[in-house]
Amino acid sequence: MVKIDFEEIEKDVLDILKRYIAIPSYTNTKSERLVEQFLMSYCKTQPYYQANPDYYGLYKIENDPHNRRVFWNMVKGTGNETIVFIHHSDIVEIDDYGRFKSDAFNPEPLIGKLRQIKETFDEEIKTDIDSGDYIFGRGTADMKGGGAIQLALMKQYAKEENFKGNIVLIAVPDEENLSAGMRGGVKLLSTLKEIYGFDYKLMINSEPHRREDKAKGAFYEGSIGKLMSFVYVRGVLAHAGNVLDGFNPVNLMSEIVRRTEINMELADSLDDEVTVPPTWLYMKDSKSFYDVSLPLSMYGCLSVLTLSNTPKDILLKLEKICIDSFENVLETMKKNYEVYSRYQSKPMNYKVKVKDFYGIYTEAKNLYGDSFEIAYNEKLSQLKTGFASGELTILDANFELVDFVIGYIPSEPTVVYGLMPPYYPHVSNKLFENLDPKITALNKLINEFTLANFGEQYNKVNFFPGISDLSYTNVINADETKKALQDAMPLFETLYDVPIEDIKGIAMPCVNIGPWGKDLHKLTERVYKVDLLNRTPRLIDHVLQNILG
Repeated sequence: MVKIDFEEIEKDVLDILKRYIAIPSYTNTKSERLVEQFLMSYCKTQPYYQANPDYYGLYKIENDPHNRRVFWNMVKGTGNETIVFIHHSDIVEIDDYGRFKSDAFNPEPLIGKLRQIKETFDEEIKTDIDSGDYIFGRGTADMKGGGAIQLALMKQYAKEENFKGNIVLIAVPDEENLSAGMRGGVKLLSTLKEIYGFDYKLMINSEPHRREDKAKGAFYEGSIGKLMSFVYVRGVLAHAGNVLDGFNPVNLMSEIVRRTEINMELADSLDDEVTVPPTWLYMKDSKSFYDVSLPLSMYGCLSVLTLSNTPKDILLKLEKICIDSFENVLETMKKNYEVYSRYQSKPMNYKVKVKDFYGIYTEAKNLYGDSFEIAYNEKLSQLKTGFASGELTILDANFELVDFVIGYIPSEPTVVYGLMPPYYPHVSNKLFENLDPKITALNKLINEFTLANFGEQYNKVNFFPGISDLSYTNVINADETKKALQDAMPLFETLYDVPIEDIKGIAMPCVNIGPWGKDLHKLTERVYKVDLLNRTPRLIDHVLQNILG
């Protein structure tokens, strides 16, 4: 067993955290690269990495618009069994700090300013401000606190001359946006496995955990999945004074939204856990200014969380809803046309047309052959350039491509549905076959330790509810999932990729063990000191040494 100096750990965690959160590493910006400099400098000061300069470095993320890289370091011991630590180093913006922005990354003056306005907060926040039990500030909980714990533990393990096993730590950017860092991190882990012959036993993330009861902690043996499905409705242009000559896409899109928004039939459940139902996160018509014609098209994206549903499952459900919505809208329109025809004859000849992205691509290709494919590839190249330069978001690029393809098929009311980035597979240790008995015993291992040492029970949860990079530790039904992404996601394998083959190659069980955190992404974001400095480092160390022991 490795002897850990937990007094030193406590000092190191606090020191690392203060320096780590001082870095304004806003997600999806070049400022994330400041973390690379900090972590590389941190390693250069340590004797272990001075003696082993090949045991840490930066891994370039392919085709990244900000040229970001994944930081990694490792402790190389004996044998092939390996634990992976991961945490993300990006943060969200600090606009909610208002006049306190200058201290958003400086806990000591921040807590003083929060005390000045504490009467504006609810009782729980006021109590936490007065208690002195929490460290406040952006990134303290989400998730540089967990990162500081991992880095401090690595420093301790590096001191052991005869360390049994190996530990790899990766600090990834972009978790709050498209998880480009973790998708690159999977390729890094694949490369390290090939070079060193690592046998990955467990991935440990340290996102903050939530508590319903102050006396009960939580750990997570998986992570919830997330799909971003999209719907694009093409209408028929007409002057508003001749509305019956056209087809308003807003009408049909509204029906689709009504049938999907917080629809529990699109939610997912497994055993006693359930996802929140889906919600629309973006909606827009094609107009850039007002005029008295109908919009030509309307589009939006729907966030769907999963525990067991595959992309194929969700797409089949979405297709049916789009067809039913189309039929209902046409039926209502027909009735209104019949009433209007008492005054002026007006036939209606529209038909239901619902296709996934592959469907409209195939239709355009069949109509125009090579000329379409040439133009399509040129369009993809333009979008890739625009995305790389920051002129286009991934969302803009997605709908531009759909709009481009639909311009090649007959002009008639059409619904196109599909997937757009990001995609997070759901993962859970309970979904693994032939799981190592040491992993199946995690609940017992953790609770025996926490009860004996902290007097606390830790509830096991199968899925981390907040979406995390643990999603890329495994893909259930990998071949089916890849086919669904290829058919339904316009930008897959061009502007966006999920390295499914690499994930299959490094697949491992996972667990999230992190400190108690509150109010993530808010002005009052904070992390519980006792967990941060004492309990969580001890718990992670206990799990690690038992898995590698």
